[in-house]
Amino acid sequence: MRMMRGCVVYDCFYPVSSAFNIESSLPKGWHRLDDAGQAPYYGVWYNDDERKLLSYAEGDWSLQECGSWDKYIDEKNRTIEFCKHY
Repeated sequence: MRMMRGCVVYDCFYPVSSAFNIESSLPKGWHRLDDAGQAPYYGVWYNDDERKLLSYAEGDWSLQECGSWDKYIDEKNRTIEFCKHY
């Protein structure tokens, strides 16, 4: 666990066969970030109600929990911008 720009971040490594399989196993309220593109080796999901962002790339997971709505929107916008360029 670490802190980043006011959000708690949990990281781990656990490879899965395809990021497409992740969506079907997430609880209700999680949505794929469309700007993240479509690929089996990465994906980004968000949950507005819980103010959380989840990313997966080639086995690396990162879950961000933002304590305030403002921090969550900032992180979500940063993620959208990052995904547009990579």
